[in-house]
Amino acid sequence: MAKRTSQKLFLAIDGGATKSRSVLISEEGEVMAKFQSSACNAVLLSEIEMTKVFKAHLKALGLKPTTQVELASICLAGVVNDKSKLKVKRAFRGLVKSKHLAISSDLASSLLAGHGKAEGIVTISGTGSCVFAMSKHQKAKAGGWGHVMGDVGSAYHIAHQGLRRAVADYDLYGKFDVLGKAVLQHAKVKTAEELSVFVSHSSKAELARLSRAVFDAHRRGHQPSTLILIACAQALAANVLAVRRKMKGKSLPVSVAGGVFEAQPEYFQIFSEKLKIHWPDVVITYPKFEAAIGAHLWGCFDAGIDVQGMLSKLPRVKSLQASGKTTTKKKKVSLSHLESVMPIRPADEATLPTEKPNPYTKNLSEVDIQEGVDLMIEQDARLTKVLEEARVEISHAIHLIADAFQEGGRLFYIGAGTSGRLGVLDASECPPTFSVSESMVQGIIAGGSYALRHPVEGAEDDRKDAPRELSRRALNEHDVVVGIAASGRTPFVLSGLEYAHKKKARTVLLTCNPGLRSRKNPNVECEIHLNSGPESLTGSTRLRSGTLCKMVLNMFTTLAMTKIGKVKGNYMINVAATNEKLQVRAIGLVMTLAEVGKEEAFSRLVKSDWNVRQAIEL
Repeated sequence: MAKRTSQKLFLAIDGGATKSRSVLISEEGEVMAKFQSSACNAVLLSEIEMTKVFKAHLKALGLKPTTQVELASICLAGVVNDKSKLKVKRAFRGLVKSKHLAISSDLASSLLAGHGKAEGIVTISGTGSCVFAMSKHQKAKAGGWGHVMGDVGSAYHIAHQGLRRAVADYDLYGKFDVLGKAVLQHAKVKTAEELSVFVSHSSKAELARLSRAVFDAHRRGHQPSTLILIACAQALAANVLAVRRKMKGKSLPVSVAGGVFEAQPEYFQIFSEKLKIHWPDVVITYPKFEAAIGAHLWGCFDAGIDVQGMLSKLPRVKSLQASGKTTTKKKKVSLSHLESVMPIRPADEATLPTEKPNPYTKNLSEVDIQEGVDLMIEQDARLTKVLEEARVEISHAIHLIADAFQEGGRLFYIGAGTSGRLGVLDASECPPTFSVSESMVQGIIAGGSYALRHPVEGAEDDRKDAPRELSRRALNEHDVVVGIAASGRTPFVLSGLEYAHKKKARTVLLTCNPGLRSRKNPNVECEIHLNSGPESLTGSTRLRSGTLCKMVLNMFTTLAMTKIGKVKGNYMINVAATNEKLQVRAIGLVMTLAEVGKEEAFSRLVKSDWNVRQAIEL
């Protein structure tokens, strides 16, 4: 409670969807009293409800209706226009005498709390989320649309994704995994049915608190939970980049705010890493001041009151988070565990051909660029011979794929890292090349779409992810699953093939490990083990192994599509003429295959809506 004083007093209140905080400050910058109470959101609360919250704060601060304050600053979530400002003003009317009343959103208080001045970018991740920037009265915002339309990277977003993942696992396996058990614990229920009731009766804030379950599972090494956090942080970082573009690329400092960043230091680290990928020199910090003091600074800025004299006396946030010293617990790995997975030997005694050092490129780091080019060309020159040795197995796989296509089935590629990216690449090339639906050939990569551009540690060791993804796509006996793994040992791939075998889908395993030829995998109908040999850069399977695998995938889809009539001669008669280059190509195809002139070919294509096959047959 504030002491009686004759000096000028400054009142500030900051409120959000979860809690509200207030502070009473002297003109010298001394904090005389502060208080924290329940949520105060200009949208979620009525005027009467807001008045009750305000009264509770004023009573705790020792203020009466007769008390005179120099400035009352109120920054609440949900203050988005003059109408909402008027609502707050009416709710506060008569509670205390104030010479100046400044009303704004919690974005303003967060920005000033983060930087101590009205310039910079603030990224808020609490129950909801938003990114706000200001510089010389120029403003920009991204997000803040609520949990239905937005709130990416917020506690609610994290909790929602965690709930969906936990329930999907339960539907697939009939029991909860690490994440599911954490969700039950935080929801204080014991069964899936009880969880459903809890969710249906919970508020946005109550559901947002389940985000803690995702963080708990992440710390226990649960890879899907880690991927949820990465995806949410990535979405939040994208909003920061959007705001930066709106501010014409100004290199403003970025501060973070909100309960998620306050309570979960690892989220700050993940968010920072993702933002720095696209903005390497960005400066990211925790807030300098508490939110209520940020509201006070905003009010002073709005009222034109100089705060330089009191800035040095205002208490700063002092915590591990504020120092930026964040740590993320990593999964402990023992030597005995690694040896149980794969024998450990010196590099020159490695069992996998791709892991052995290449004697012909042992001086790669010392040669000049031209010699390096010659070395790699020489080493890659034997790839055709490697493919010739596997022609029977490759032909077998193509027959399986073509037969599946003729039955209305689909082709699924599954892989991790480079192997997964190659599968996604080949799948993405089929619709424009053969005018087939995107569902006909699908690539599934360990770690999801995020892993296409960024490494996702441990994703290839997740034995549940591939079966889950195949189940989500309703895999059946008409489909084909091709597992791609240079070593042939990737858990993500092997578990996917095992699931596919149980669903009676056809299965193919493509590796660069000829040592597996003598070990028949019971879950695989066709095995292709290419003898790619040591890589030019030891262990880098994105090189020759990757090239070989892509060549095989090229044959899979090209020849299977040819067999089902998507090709005539060696022409792409099903090419999708979606741009000018392809339209020119389509005219040339019709001219050649229908033996007509340019004008006739163009006329036929227009009549057939640029369907080359139909244009040829007209």
